[in-house]
Amino acid sequence: ISETVGLKDVAARYVKLTLPGDRVSVELLQFDHPPITEISSPGLANTQGYRHMAFRVNDIVQTVSFLKQRGINPLSPIQEYAKLSKKLVYFRGPEGILLELAQYPENG
Repeated sequence: ISETVGLKDVAARYVKLTLPGDRVSVELLQFDHPPITEISSPGLANTQGYRHMAFRVNDIVQTVSFLKQRGINPLSPIQEYAKLSKKLVYFRGPEGILLELAQYPENG
């Protein structure tokens, strides 16, 4: 996750909350390391408060290519998390907020 969020030596906890039979979910992350030393603008991934929004996409490679053609570059290459069967990448939105694109398996 360090490369994805642009922080070194990340230690974090993660929980995904989803109602049975629903595709809407809320993901909560608590960053244990690195510690927050100051509030920065735009906020880093481990800054407290509303820091990023995620969008589920069907084809992350195609979506990233589409955005790159328009001058919107990701913060890292697409990351793949086999444990979660998830591919993701972060961008910065127009106001500096972190935007995440996430691709899940077809049945996920």
